[in-house]
Amino acid sequence: MPTLVRGGLALVDRGEFRTVSILIEDGRISSLQEPPQLPPDCDVVDASSMVVIPGLVNGHTHSYANLSRGLGANLPLEFFALEGAWAAANRTADEHYLSAMLGSIEMLKSGITTVLDQPGQDPLAAPAAAAAYVDAGMRAVVAPMVWDRPYHDWIPWDLKSLAPDLWKKAEGQRRPSTGEMIDVAAGFAETWKEPTGRVRAGVGPFAPGRCSDQLLEACVGISAKWDIPLHTHLLETRLQATRAHDDYGESMVQHLDSLGFVNRRFSGAHGVWLSGAEISILARRQASVVHNPVSNMTLGSGAAPLVDLLAEGVNVGLGADGSNCGGHQSIFAAMKASILLPRISGVHYASWPTAADALQMATMNGGRVLADDSVGRIGVGARADLVLLSSETTHLTPLNDPSEQLVHAETGAGVRMVLVDGTVVVRDGRLTQVDEDAFVKEARPAMRAVADRNIEARRYAGEMSAALASIWDELQR
Repeated sequence: MPTLVRGGLALVDRGEFRTVSILIEDGRISSLQEPPQLPPDCDVVDASSMVVIPGLVNGHTHSYANLSRGLGANLPLEFFALEGAWAAANRTADEHYLSAMLGSIEMLKSGITTVLDQPGQDPLAAPAAAAAYVDAGMRAVVAPMVWDRPYHDWIPWDLKSLAPDLWKKAEGQRRPSTGEMIDVAAGFAETWKEPTGRVRAGVGPFAPGRCSDQLLEACVGISAKWDIPLHTHLLETRLQATRAHDDYGESMVQHLDSLGFVNRRFSGAHGVWLSGAEISILARRQASVVHNPVSNMTLGSGAAPLVDLLAEGVNVGLGADGSNCGGHQSIFAAMKASILLPRISGVHYASWPTAADALQMATMNGGRVLADDSVGRIGVGARADLVLLSSETTHLTPLNDPSEQLVHAETGAGVRMVLVDGTVVVRDGRLTQVDEDAFVKEARPAMRAVADRNIEARRYAGEMSAALASIWDELQR
């Protein structure tokens, strides 16, 4: 059914706000002005009291983390990863689906229409998460998170001498083989087909340091074969940057570039410890970085060199990261944090990123992260993914500057309607495609069941954390 979103103050292609009427036909925007005669059976939405923006793009998250929110707080990433591992282990397909659905509900209600999700490496995880996004009405790229290098092999420590019994236990843990992980990534890319193309497969090696070169090269091949996004954690912490030089004898991005990894389909999450030379490679290869400022602060990882990335012309999107290391799925929070961090990092005020920059990162740039230029913009031919926010809330009253107020004041509380492919998926703050209350109720006891199932895995994670803590100060030096 055609839809006319009439008379809203919209953020249009040129990055300016102006009053338009958006005609939607067959899931795309066909006009930015009301036609003399409306198509038959056209649904008219009065947007005269609304600010209309493109659907926000969450360029990096982990759907498994929605059930493990609140676990692993006040810990650096290297410790936090152990907590995340046990909490994501041994889940049923229904639990993977439920966790992704919980995130979908939160994202859609706060104006996020598109997400790039790295669910766990469990072969059950990606199809279950993808099915949740289909049912909720979201747009998504689902990239199974694969790795073949165990955690205790990657940390630069002599665990055998430090804790012999723990080392034996670690060596006894089942290691996924390179072939198994290639099968997980390739199998999902080859078999997942969603009729509308709204939910697509991606390739998601966990992090280069946790993957053999054989696995990384296989991921490049899968991405090229299906022309799908290639996504990984990139230099999130200082230890990762140091480890890269130890492993490869060159920087992380230099090594990835030598494997053909750095290309227009590639996006790296975080990029906190990128060097100037690495930023230049990313720019030259038309690769993207997904900035996760709230997560980076939560885990104490540092502040990404956003000003340098933008100055070099690197495409930068925004991500919320997992709900267990950022607290929520909010791109409004990510927009605000992204442009405030440079202001306390010694950057001259003339170079501070602006609210308009933040909006572009959260919309159009996010579409480029997903290799989809039809997402993240309001223009003729674009996907009809729209967010309507009330201009009558305190956050947007008086509406002196829409960009400034959307980024510095809005929290997502003003979202009244959300459309994906022209279909209304949120109306008056409630999802239309699923019974959100039923899923929230179901999710309450779900993590208790996962925790009960993983008592031994949690104990092992605690032992590994204690061993790491005993040498942490030395590692940091």
